Amino acid sequence: RDLKLENWVLESGKDVWSPLKLIDFGLSTHFTPGHKLSRVVGSSYYVAPEVLKKSYTESCDLWSLGVIVYMLLSGAPPFYGKTDEAIKASIVNGEYTFPHELFRDVSDEAMAFVSTLLSYNTEYRYTAEQALTHPWLAANLDPDQLQRAKDGARGAHLDPNENGDSRPEPMQL
Repeated sequence: RDLKLENWVLESGKDVWSPLKLIDFGLSTHFTPGHKLSRVVGSSYYVAPEVLKKSYTESCDLWSLGVIVYMLLSGAPPFYGKTDEAIKASIVNGEYTFPHELFRDVSDEAMAFVSTLLSYNTEYRYTAEQALTHPWLAANLDPDQLQRAKDGARGAHLDPNENGDSRPEPMQL
């Protein structure tokens, strides 16, 4: 519910090939299939429209991932505003573009991947497992890494860890 670019770090700050880690699970929660959450949480640029409308599922994390990938590819957020409220209004409006000056060197497949993650209608938004099989992403992943990621996407939310905590351990990519 609070995925953001700032929460991705390299395991070793000096090695660009170091594993990427997701940190800060302070707002994470266990999603029960068929049950929607209503508490508005998250950082303005990354929050999904359904979170702002107070009725959401785990699909909100895929929206946030779409924002992260958009920003990594372009250096800019897909939704703009001078204030948090203006940013949120832009998100609720749901319209974004791929400006040529920012995306001229980005493949159509990469933009299609982002578009599917930023689908306003959650029924059309990828699940984590579907995202991992997108041609743009799958073409650049080692098959063993891809299988481990798919296995994690299927089961990470199901079982509490050994301490009885339903929050996941930091994920290593």
